[in-house]
Amino acid sequence: MNNNTNKGLEQGRLHALIDDFRREGDGTVATLRRLAAALNAEMRPMKTWKWNYLNQVDQQKIVASKNLQIAINRLYAKRISEGITKLQPVVVLAPVGFAEENSILMTRTRRCAREGCRTSFIPNSPHHIFCSPECRKIAGKGTC
Repeated sequence: MNNNTNKGLEQGRLHALIDDFRREGDGTVATLRRLAAALNAEMRPMKTWKWNYLNQVDQQKIVASKNLQIAINRLYAKRISEGITKLQPVVVLAPVGFAEENSILMTRTRRCAREGCRTSFIPNSPHHIFCSPECRKIAGKGTC
């Protein structure tokens, strides 16, 4: 797995953890404080992170440190194994042989960047912005 794919995976896992730690009526700061405490517990006594660091990583203003990536992966795996992470059923269209029935999708979809296209898709890389080569051509862009 290349480095861009890892970053995308961790970003998706961070989003899922943020969603899991969000409580009704809470704002971003309260949610990220709870999540930071849980991530700190995964790496104690080595590291402590504050809510604003997680917010900058979530907003993709900075790249998560290696230790934060490890903590995110550990906490995410723990919550999956405990059945805490919320999952929703969706219909996914995939080429034959690409996905088994009842697969669990662990990444976010992206809306196609071509104006007028409303297709959501699973990007192959962080730079993948169009749902198809046809949309890329219509939008007048070069290759991804």
